[in-house]
Amino acid sequence: MNEQISARTDWQAAIAAGHSLAMIVELGMLPSEIRQALSTEHAFFPLLVQPEVSHLNAEGPALIELSGQPYSKYAQLIEHLGNEAQHGWLGCRLDILELQKHLADALACRNTDGETLLIRSYAHNVLPILHTRQEQPWHTWLFGPIVNWWLPSSQGWQRVEGLALNDVPPYHPIELDQPLVDALGVDPHAQALVAELQVNAPEVFVSECHGDRLHQAGQALSQARGAGLTRQPDQYFYALYSLLGGRPISQNPQWPDILQRVEQHGQALAQVQAELDEASQG
Repeated sequence: MNEQISARTDWQAAIAAGHSLAMIVELGMLPSEIRQALSTEHAFFPLLVQPEVSHLNAEGPALIELSGQPYSKYAQLIEHLGNEAQHGWLGCRLDILELQKHLADALACRNTDGETLLIRSYAHNVLPILHTRQEQPWHTWLFGPIVNWWLPSSQGWQRVEGLALNDVPPYHPIELDQPLVDALGVDPHAQALVAELQVNAPEVFVSECHGDRLHQAGQALSQARGAGLTRQPDQYFYALYSLLGGRPISQNPQWPDILQRVEQHGQALAQVQAELDEASQG
């Protein structure tokens, strides 16, 4: 009860200060009828707007602006949304289009190998962990314009306090060092795999739960490493192709030869598999 009172107080303070208010939902986790009903009353501001992932924006995270509206409006909305689809609400000094760009930029991170990957930075099990890394140069950029962010948790609601800066610091990508990777407990490659499959082949998943889908993707990537693949692009393709095909590539009787071509001769697994598929069809 005290959390609800505090959340309502923050909401009212945001309205009084003229700050933007928005909730975050994952569109792909909403039933089509609920998504349709929401779209008739509210505008969606998708976060997957970068050209290389824009084809995912209809299924990925999006903002629903609630600036100037009473807290009761938000309370009514979340009653119709499943727990997996909603990731709380935030008050921010940016207008809605600036906030859209800010949070869209925050979906990209660099891993320990310098690769650029997608990260669910807005998620209730990710954002609080990012918030603890105040010594990192990206922390001030990420939380600079945020006043507060209320996230659902297993214990109720959690308040993440932003810096409420008037001027947003220059962009700095989120960088995943090993302690952060360990704390998140999620392979960013698994996140990218789930994001791609949710749009192109959601039927491969055995569950609607995002956590279960991450586990399924993580298992496929682990199988790729266990099969002897050492390069990340080959591991990713192995997992993707195996999930789409319904069985691990390593069950192919030709796997020893395939692995030799990839690991010893430096060929890409995707190219080797494409050649085998073409030969089998010919």
